[in-house]
Amino acid sequence: IFPGTSWDLGAICGKPFMVASLCILDPGESDIMALVEKEEEE
Repeated sequence: IFPGTSWDLGAICGKPFMVASLCILDPGESDIMALVEKEEEE
């Protein structure tokens, strides 16, 4: 879960508006899913 606001998430995504949800369709070479798994372990 993202700890910031919808405005923060939009800014991180490079959008000038609020983002309420985000879906990863293709993680590619990133380790983004490892971060999610790490969060779930804690």
